[in-house]
Amino acid sequence: MDYSVLNMQLTFFGDFDLLDASSDVITKLFNAFKEEGFLPNTIQVLQVEQPSNKTTVRLRPQLIKTGDECVINILPDRIDFAINRRENSQIIEQFESYIETLKKVMNTFSLSSNRLALTATYQLNANQEQTVKMKETLLPTFSYYNDNEAIEATAHNVARPLIKISDALSEYYNVNTDVMFKVVGQGELHQTKTMVRFDVNTLQENNTNRFNKNNVYGFYHIAYQIIGKIIEDLVSICE
Repeated sequence: MDYSVLNMQLTFFGDFDLLDASSDVITKLFNAFKEEGFLPNTIQVLQVEQPSNKTTVRLRPQLIKTGDECVINILPDRIDFAINRRENSQIIEQFESYIETLKKVMNTFSLSSNRLALTATYQLNANQEQTVKMKETLLPTFSYYNDNEAIEATAHNVARPLIKISDALSEYYNVNTDVMFKVVGQGELHQTKTMVRFDVNTLQENNTNRFNKNNVYGFYHIAYQIIGKIIEDLVSICE
């Protein structure tokens, strides 16, 4: 059984409210990334003020790279770096090469972060027999859903391991995995699509700005290894 990586996103959280869509910020972004093919853009963000519940629409900076389905969104409380690619061999290589770009964003504006996260969606290209094995292993047995075909099912798991992100820093991570089964079509033509969504992140309860640009790749490398191990486990269930 093989698999495809549909999308991957690396996020660092913090207070980035001052990085608005002003001409100064846009100019800095353009000068820093024009040689790498990224162009500045803006996106609209809806902001709700408390306790009045007044809503306002604000413009936020964005970096886009045409043709690579790669985008960096600079939001008030987070910066998302995302890439979407159907070819499994390409998305990981491109994602890792662009991590340097993400570090450059942090360096250009002297940013630090209180939380890091890696999310990804995989599609397992399993046949019917392999899918049955996974469902029998991962899902609890309810007689009703044995007697009546379940068209959707989800296995949700969360772990909290202690991980060494650098020589000077050990962190508890949340490792979230959702395995989703969905039947598409009817009768003899039906197929079961198996999707796995990962969310590996440092604890949001710690608001200390303890991560800098030098921690970004170390965190990604650890989180990606965790994802790879879980994928290996899922594949082994089907063998």
